[in-house]
Amino acid sequence: MLDSKNLNSYDRWCVKMKAIFGFQEVMEIVSTGYNDPPENATDTQQAAFREAKRKDSNTLFYLHQCVDEANFEKFALAKKAKEAWDILAQSYVGVKRLKTLRLQTLRRQYELLQMGNQETIQEYFSQLLSLTNLMKSCGEKYERKNHC
Repeated sequence: MLDSKNLNSYDRWCVKMKAIFGFQEVMEIVSTGYNDPPENATDTQQAAFREAKRKDSNTLFYLHQCVDEANFEKFALAKKAKEAWDILAQSYVGVKRLKTLRLQTLRRQYELLQMGNQETIQEYFSQLLSLTNLMKSCGEKYERKNHC
């Protein structure tokens, strides 16, 4: 389930959905979509279109089932699975950039953190803990280092 409250979940969710799409043999529908048949389509073209449309409907169903309400609202009006997938991907590109920028800022604050003259050890370590927790929430892998 793609949870809009957990910004770190999109990449993991995307990998899982691609595995499901691969298993269901619909990954091509998600990545390239499908076209309507020409007006004078042959029986073979009509059959291929019906199969592509069936796969698209199944894929759109999977997408509807695997997102929370907030994410569903982003692509609720999409008519095809590729359109829904692209809308979700585009909405999380901005989130990813914002998270990267936030993490860079936090890393810099972490590197510059020093204990002030009037600051107690408890206050210093409280700031340190707060910074590391914020960095973890942005996806940073934190290793304890000696700060004394």
